Amino acid sequence: MTGAEVAVGPCPFHILMVMSICTCLERLGDGRGGRGKEILTNGRGRLTARPHGGAIGMKFLFLIFHEEKTLDELPGKEMQTLVDAALDYTEEIRESGHYIASNALQRGRTARTIRVRGSKTTVTDGPFAETKEQIGGFFLVEAKDMDEACALAARFPPARIGTIEVRPVQELHHS
Repeated sequence: MTGAEVAVGPCPFHILMVMSICTCLERLGDGRGGRGKEILTNGRGRLTARPHGGAIGMKFLFLIFHEEKTLDELPGKEMQTLVDAALDYTEEIRESGHYIASNALQRGRTARTIRVRGSKTTVTDGPFAETKEQIGGFFLVEAKDMDEACALAARFPPARIGTIEVRPVQELHHS
């Protein structure tokens, strides 16, 4: 990492710094079997929750991609409005029972990519993929199915300037 990268500091797009990724991964396998929820709105566009027949919900990961240049070009007030809307959204899905964990990530240039081939480990500065859009953060949520998860993701305010990839979590079990 160069001195310039250190001076830049964290990305202004930080939405939440509530849990480490390690804590998030621990929760994936904790077997708590939380109840899923249905998305309902209360007439004001806010999410509310209702258990959906007692069925156990599925976990989904939202990978939030954005062009760092787009964020850099947003006027300060517009950026703060976007962050405030994202924080309000986070509180909505927390109240609705869908929220498990989330975090924002620092700029892609702060990443390191690790490759292990045989007994050789290679560490490369920067993100794995050379793309215009970089991963800016994630949400781990619980929803009854992919359709509900996509509906949740579509309500995330920064989706207006980025992309959200929604993936079901595949829980692993020991033999």
